[in-house]
Amino acid sequence: MKLTPFTQMSGAFRARVVKTWHMSTELSPANAAVRLNDIAVESGFVRRAKPVPGTALTEWGKSGVTPLWAALAALVLLLASGWRPESEEEWAGFSSLYIQLCKTKELAALLDGLPASIDRPCATGWICAAIEEDERYRLTKKVAQ
Repeated sequence: MKLTPFTQMSGAFRARVVKTWHMSTELSPANAAVRLNDIAVESGFVRRAKPVPGTALTEWGKSGVTPLWAALAALVLLLASGWRPESEEEWAGFSSLYIQLCKTKELAALLDGLPASIDRPCATGWICAAIEEDERYRLTKKVAQ
């Protein structure tokens, strides 16, 4: 499957969202892994009693592959701190993860749930793009089966 520019940008953000969050804190890698795991468990993204080692956070950044549960937990933590996307890559990544976080593709519901720190008019376009990209992915996956 050919990657679209949106998919490339959102994937790049997903690969570094944990690092972005971790750099905004003063937590050690081990404590950051515990915090990330706690949020992931509380939010229902993962069921694990033991957090990943702190070195996993560094490895995800190096490999460019971050587990979805960790990316979603990092986004929850970033949004709680007032973070907002600035670059196109951040907007694509935010919107892609946000529709998964909210578990809906209904635009009105997604916009109603936006944190105050997020620019609503700008987010509208990016969220629409994420919804369309998700639908394209699902159709392509279905055809390939």
